[in-house]
Amino acid sequence: MWPVGYEERLRSWVQLRSDCENKPLNEQLNQIAGWWGHAPRVKHAIHWHDKSNWPDPWELLADNNFDELAIALGMSYTLLMLDSINTSVELAQVKDQTAVEYNIVLVDDRKYILNYDPWLSVNTEQTDFEILSTINVDQLKKKIG
Repeated sequence: MWPVGYEERLRSWVQLRSDCENKPLNEQLNQIAGWWGHAPRVKHAIHWHDKSNWPDPWELLADNNFDELAIALGMSYTLLMLDSINTSVELAQVKDQTAVEYNIVLVDDRKYILNYDPWLSVNTEQTDFEILSTINVDQLKKKIG
């Protein structure tokens, strides 16, 4: 169940990050995917081409409006704020073979995907997509501070 109030969401998000520390990467990814899978979804929250106005993690949790991109952004922030994470994180816009576009998080040199399946991390060997655009995570790190 998704936490109702901002303070509750913030505490739950901090607990998520704490619970992920010192676990194997795949367990971390599945736990993060599961937590964000509960986020209430809206049709439009943020736009790919409006990066300069994307919310920081605390604004994202306070707004409580999550489209597919906002969830991918939240997953990225979560990964970037883990002390134990020592791998690549890349936010990407992709298109699959049926021309459906997704906003995903590529992890560990593009070995794993978050936000392709709303509840689990997926190995990239199980998917076939074309990368349309990516975000340098240094831009996201600046929003974290």
